[in-house]
Amino acid sequence: MTDNTHLECPPPDKPVPGRDNNPPCPLNLTTVPELIDCMSRTLAWSGMSLRRIEERSTTFGRLPRSTLSYMLKHRKTLPTEKQLRAFVYACKIGNHWENWRITREAIEREDTRSRR
Repeated sequence: MTDNTHLECPPPDKPVPGRDNNPPCPLNLTTVPELIDCMSRTLAWSGMSLRRIEERSTTFGRLPRSTLSYMLKHRKTLPTEKQLRAFVYACKIGNHWENWRITREAIEREDTRSRR
């Protein structure tokens, strides 16, 4: 990753009730499949179902569970910023959003460069 603004993911400001460990960190990921894998691990970490993520995401931009399911299975398409933001906030790790955004932007830049 070219933009190393954050060296490591900070712990959440407000821990998720019942959670002692931090969510998976997206920093230093360089490919779409790596980002999607980190999303899968974050979903597992959250303990929420796709249905619950969809319900919670409506506050942050709505992420249909069918879209998230497809994204996690096929691991080929970079989620839009809006989709990723809805996912991160629905997983109760909105204070980590900047790390996810930076990583997504770096992957998008690299992907665009490699297509030229």
